[in-house]
Amino acid sequence: IAVDDTIHLLSNLYRHHRMGTPWVDAIKKAHRDVRGALVLTSVVFAGGFAVLMTSTFEFNVTLGVQMVVATSVALAADLVLLPALLVLVRKPR
Repeated sequence: IAVDDTIHLLSNLYRHHRMGTPWVDAIKKAHRDVRGALVLTSVVFAGGFAVLMTSTFEFNVTLGVQMVVATSVALAADLVLLPALLVLVRKPR
């Protein structure tokens, strides 16, 4: 899910940029366009694994916790870290 979300954001970003939108504005538009889908897919994915935390089998509980944390961190990285890095790494033309 994390990789799919990143690809979704980047493909949307490059689509806006190819249409002539300046780099930073393209980042903002792409972020606005896909953030709802990213949040929804991550919440559903994490929710599915959160069910494992109700298990009496310790391995399932641990797996559920780890997957919820990993999904949350990946979502935060896609919504916060990736746009910031894109602004820093690529200088607007």
